[in-house]
Amino acid sequence: MPGDAQTVQVSVEDGVVTLTGSMERWSTSDFAGRLARQTPGTVSVKNHLSYGFDDRSLSGPGMTFGVA
Repeated sequence: MPGDAQTVQVSVEDGVVTLTGSMERWSTSDFAGRLARQTPGTVSVKNHLSYGFDDRSLSGPGMTFGVA
C-alpha cells in the first residue's frame, strides 16, 4: 500500500511459516496470514504481525473478514 509504513519478516522452518512485523490495518495482517497458509508446502502459520488500526468494526452486517 503506497505510503504505509509496513515491515514484514517471513521465516520458514520445516514448513512452519512465521510472520513478524507490522502492518497498518488488521485486515492486511490477517490477509498476509491467509496467503501464507495457502502457499504450497506450508504446514502451519504463526502470525505475529501487529497492526496500527483494527478495521474489523468497519465491516457491515453480513460482511465477514477471514473468508478465503
